[in-house]
Amino acid sequence: MHFRRKGILIISLFLLVAAIFPNSTSKANETKYDSRFDWRERGYDFPVQDQGDCKAGYAFAGVEAVQATIWMNEKIRVDLSENNAIRCNWYALNDIDIHSCKGGDFKKLINQFTQEGLVLESCDPFDAMNLTCNQSCDTVYYVTEWLHISQYQRVASVMEIKELLDTYGPIYSEMEVNIPGFEDYDGSYVIHYEDPNVIDNTHAVMIVGWDDELQHSHGKGAWIVKNSYGSDWGDNGYFYIAYGSAGIGNDVAVVTGYAKSSPGNKLYFYDEAGHTNQLSPDRSNLNNGSALAIFQVNSHEYTKAVEFWTNDKATVYLRIYSKFENDKPAGKLYELSNYQVPYAGYYNINLPFFERNLGDEIVVELEVNNNYYFGPITTDHYGDPSENNTWYKDVNGDWYSLNPLNVDAAIRLRTSEMTENFSRVFLPILWR
Repeated sequence: MHFRRKGILIISLFLLVAAIFPNSTSKANETKYDSRFDWRERGYDFPVQDQGDCKAGYAFAGVEAVQATIWMNEKIRVDLSENNAIRCNWYALNDIDIHSCKGGDFKKLINQFTQEGLVLESCDPFDAMNLTCNQSCDTVYYVTEWLHISQYQRVASVMEIKELLDTYGPIYSEMEVNIPGFEDYDGSYVIHYEDPNVIDNTHAVMIVGWDDELQHSHGKGAWIVKNSYGSDWGDNGYFYIAYGSAGIGNDVAVVTGYAKSSPGNKLYFYDEAGHTNQLSPDRSNLNNGSALAIFQVNSHEYTKAVEFWTNDKATVYLRIYSKFENDKPAGKLYELSNYQVPYAGYYNINLPFFERNLGDEIVVELEVNNNYYFGPITTDHYGDPSENNTWYKDVNGDWYSLNPLNVDAAIRLRTSEMTENFSRVFLPILWR
């Protein structure tokens, strides 16, 4: 088992859903919003960054997405380290898939931001030439919730993106930048590029607003977008792109939960690489499944939250047990029904106070009912599988270890140590 550490029918091939692509947003009210909106005019003025020759737009946009959420909630400007995100994510450290200055994506960073957290820019400033992960910096924030709005090559609708901008502030999006004129863009026009064969998302940016009246070569309407090519590129680092052009709106995502790092905070997990695959235990109902994770606390602690990945809008049932014996969970402590998750992403469910002592078990079971996509049990198939610590339930209600499949369920437990001061001050309140 790891702290801040590691997923029958394993579903890949984009979950066999290329023909489904549900659109979660109604177009019933296209006039709901003003014709122009720009977060910069409401105080959002983080400096434009310059990634240089490092192909790490995903990190610059991903870190800024966290900063934007903190600003939206607290109206403070925190400068967090892109370099740490680039060099210290699990994929970069293990030389797996694309990573570091070779490219990446927000989901891989969310795995790092939930496990390890984020550090200040002042401790680990950006250096495109330094390939070393600086592990000496203190974590200042970690992410607890992240919504992955449009995935599997689906472009979010104009209304969907406007609603997200209005609700959450500036948002992360991927797009294709290997298009004519992008590298030399001077900000004097609206980019328009349509090609049905464009399916690659080679860059990530931050959408900060829209203007329905901006003219382009095929009509009008454009997003106002922040890039990471420096302030001497485009319109002081920004650009304007026609709705739907060059894949803008792909992999739209927002950070909706975060917390400041605190002494004694712990995250137990087995999905080292996060959500990398998924499975369906029931061939007759590919959208439904149950998995559990067995954790053993390593000090005197209390429960704070269960955290988990989903690959779809879903209904989740959570059950907490005190032990796992005879190949099944026992000693139910808590149950939560009909917890709704609106999108794929990473979620956090707060738990009641359960005190656990050194060596005690706590078992977390999740039953997930996906709305559209197959493979409700999210798993990690990149990290080293644990020794029979994550299990799935078959159609007969029997539990089986995921270890023979060389995966672990992407279920996590967040706790905090019971310090002397906590015990003296807070326990009398909790037990009244």
